[in-house]
Amino acid sequence: HQVEGERLLPGVAVLEAARAAGEIAGEAAVCRLLDTVWIRPIRFVEQEQEMYIHLYANGDQIDFEVSTIAPGRDHTLHARGQLELEKPNSPQAESIDVQTIADRCRKRVSSSDCYREFADLGFQYGPSFQPLQSVALGTAEALANWKLPSELEHDFQSFQLHPSVMDGALQAVMALMIGARGAEQAIYLPYSLGEVSIFSELAKDGYAHVVMTEDDPQSGLKRFDVLLTDAAGRVAVQLKRFTVRKAQAAAVGELEDQELLALLKKLEAGELNADEVELLTEGSI
Repeated sequence: HQVEGERLLPGVAVLEAARAAGEIAGEAAVCRLLDTVWIRPIRFVEQEQEMYIHLYANGDQIDFEVSTIAPGRDHTLHARGQLELEKPNSPQAESIDVQTIADRCRKRVSSSDCYREFADLGFQYGPSFQPLQSVALGTAEALANWKLPSELEHDFQSFQLHPSVMDGALQAVMALMIGARGAEQAIYLPYSLGEVSIFSELAKDGYAHVVMTEDDPQSGLKRFDVLLTDAAGRVAVQLKRFTVRKAQAAAVGELEDQELLALLKKLEAGELNADEVELLTEGSI
């Protein structure tokens, strides 16, 4: 990706890397990723750098951390979360009624219009990361039709959470926010992902059903749930509590008192943990 001219590794690539590492270490399929937090993006720089995935046993789960190191520099932490290995009798996903959802989402946005809007916001996606074919927008929900870019078909089976498809799901979230923003011009960036449940292999085309579950202007947080399905509506992957935050709220000292109060209330209610609040405030408290 290029964001404001800067080349970044897509955040969803971290999910697939952590899943693959956990599967190798645990000698079993990973069925869920929990409490993933993107701390800072992985930037493409001129000097060589290596990416590390650290795994730590934690009861029935595996904690993971993703970091990079460049010559002469310490490790830089980029993301962390938990993995859960598949167990017998794991729950099976259901199907969604694509037509019923489409009937509720009557505003259609073409692929070209989507990526033009993204580019206007400073998000440049290469051809391999343009899976959206169209997006239908409704009230606090969207239905995106996606298709794997043809140049990626040759090694599609090597991935469980294919970065292009997963990024398409998050792009559908962005499309919903653009459609619902009205006069608001703020840019929102991915922050955390409460849960990723893997029920089956992704198809090469299908739908992403996005539902906004929270919009808190005081804290600058928005939350979404996303279902990734095949063309018939059978759910393959479920994303819960995907959280984005206002870009300007990430800068040191820029949080307003009301935003701090809203975050502290979420901490008290158990909706955020202490580490998440610390990262959101970046030293403002």
